[in-house]
Amino acid sequence: RSNKVPLLGLEQSASAGAGAGAILSDDAWKRAVEEDRALHASLAREVALLSARFTAAGIEFVLFKSAGILPYRSSNLDLLVRPARLADAMKILEEDGHLLIPHYREENKRLYRRFRAGRHVVCVHLHSAVSWGAVLIIEGDEVVDRSVASDDGTFRIASADDRVAITLAHSLFETDQIRLSDLRALRLAGRGGLLDWEHVAERAAARGWLAGLHAVVLIASAVER
Repeated sequence: RSNKVPLLGLEQSASAGAGAGAILSDDAWKRAVEEDRALHASLAREVALLSARFTAAGIEFVLFKSAGILPYRSSNLDLLVRPARLADAMKILEEDGHLLIPHYREENKRLYRRFRAGRHVVCVHLHSAVSWGAVLIIEGDEVVDRSVASDDGTFRIASADDRVAITLAHSLFETDQIRLSDLRALRLAGRGGLLDWEHVAERAAARGWLAGLHAVVLIASAVER
């Protein structure tokens, strides 16, 4: 849990793993999976409502930090839209009762919280680019243009190249740590032969953080080993 690893995404691989039977039959595991399933369902309802509203307005959005499954273990829901549609997306969120947190403001990011019956149900980070501080990692239009369908086809996620860059940059500039969920995201992005590492490195060089990319890759590799 502290590593934000989604148990629902592990069920299939655990079932196929040698010696996993003891884990899958453990009462603590079963309780944790049911808690995760309920949390996932609650967030999925919020995403479905947002998706319907954004789609009706012709706004494309990408859950750009997702490794394929809805990131229900994250502390927030990170949505990215094209910069030209940021104001429209903000208007929709506010019309639907999402409260803008005014003191939390970055150039390419807005923070919203949604409450139902006095209970906090979702924290939306609305992005128009991938950036941390003054470091621009990827332009918003590029992320949307290269996005692909999620594992279940219900939303869009970033391309393999973008997911690797985003995951590593997030560890380097935001969290200062490599979590198990980060390693999982990197491994999933690398499957299927879709990852173009040279492209990742070239864009990092163009944005001025190639040394940081190399450093965080070495750290991630050491943690994985």
